[in-house]
Amino acid sequence: AANVVGGITGCFPITGGSGGSRIVWTNGGRTDVAIFVRIGVITAGALILPAAIGYLPFSVMAGVLVASAWGLLNHESLRMVPLTLRARRGARAELIGGILVILVVVVTAVRFGMTAAVLAGVALSLLLFATSMAQSTVRRVRAGPIGRSRTHRSADETGLLLAHRAEIVVIELQGALFFGSAAQVMRQIDAARDKGALQVILDLRRVTSLDMSAARRLLQVAERYWHSGFPLLLASVGQASASHAAFERLGLLPRLPADRVFSGLEEAMEQAETALLAIYLSERHGRHEAVDALRLLGIPDSATSAVLTLCPEAVFEPEDVLIRTGDASDTLYVLIDGQVDILLRIGYDTDGPDRRTRLATLMPGTMLGEMALLSGAPRSADAVARTQVRCLVIETAAVDQIRQDHPDAAYALMRAVATHLARNLRLANETIAFYED
Repeated sequence: AANVVGGITGCFPITGGSGGSRIVWTNGGRTDVAIFVRIGVITAGALILPAAIGYLPFSVMAGVLVASAWGLLNHESLRMVPLTLRARRGARAELIGGILVILVVVVTAVRFGMTAAVLAGVALSLLLFATSMAQSTVRRVRAGPIGRSRTHRSADETGLLLAHRAEIVVIELQGALFFGSAAQVMRQIDAARDKGALQVILDLRRVTSLDMSAARRLLQVAERYWHSGFPLLLASVGQASASHAAFERLGLLPRLPADRVFSGLEEAMEQAETALLAIYLSERHGRHEAVDALRLLGIPDSATSAVLTLCPEAVFEPEDVLIRTGDASDTLYVLIDGQVDILLRIGYDTDGPDRRTRLATLMPGTMLGEMALLSGAPRSADAVARTQVRCLVIETAAVDQIRQDHPDAAYALMRAVATHLARNLRLANETIAFYED
């Protein structure tokens, strides 16, 4: 009856079902005549064929049913079984839940009919959704992931950050946030403060969505701490993030202070580390000198005069390039003042400059281009001044001269290079451990 009515009223171009439509189209049906031909065949079959079907062998009917069932089978669902066996623990639970929904729907359809199967499928899907929403909003609480900021500091500053790493806490949020999530976030922040945290970062990188109430409530929680003077930072609120979209949709972006909200976790960590160092190194202000930078590298005073005699100072303005990818390695720079970004080229834009990603930011008391003294290979990244930079320029020719005239000073310089590389490796290990967890 549905096929007849659908054909007469033109609900489908040819027939009331996609399978039959494909067969008619494949066999040349292109006009409205095909509609009425199929209607006639269906009507004749309904009147005549029931008696004729009774004479067909049972095996033939079984084969027809098996073939029809196989054609209706969702083969993509069958692929979930081997995927479940190979999946990781978290993904395996989700796949098993999907398979259970499929099995329950199939069994219910066979036993009670399609209406009951649809209702069962909807009920199970809602139950799985509610279960996923009931999972903890807080994915992980991490104390002091030093190195995650991609900021390289002097040896004493790095040592101080490692010693006080528990005073910087990163709280990673996950999933879909709703109104009730704010209370759990507040409890985690208060727990971190009770344990001595001086800087707390909420990382929203894994947040998939925020409803209207969640976005407003989260901002209210943050403003509560900001007004009390506690330095709570929001990370991973870049333009492509779900949190940024939610704040923008609700018109809340003007309430986000630039010094408390960051597009990535790296920028937030750099801010937190700088604030922590300001607490313990508040007496360090004013202009640095070249001898101070050498001391920060661990070079003794007995060797600094020999280095300073042969190595001049240089000044670079913001956006000036100190090192360019592919250049010859013949110079080592020791930062006296300012900040330098190490940038890796990751692609090329046809209508603009090369695309680059930041590998690290170097602070006073660090060095760059140290591989020039070890390998002589071409430069592998760009070094660009973020602020005005004063640095000590140590060329390989000067190092050779120091080696000849002042062997002890040359040894102290090479020892400082080795120590600097070892510290960078340690920070890299810290960062890798953060990602693996």
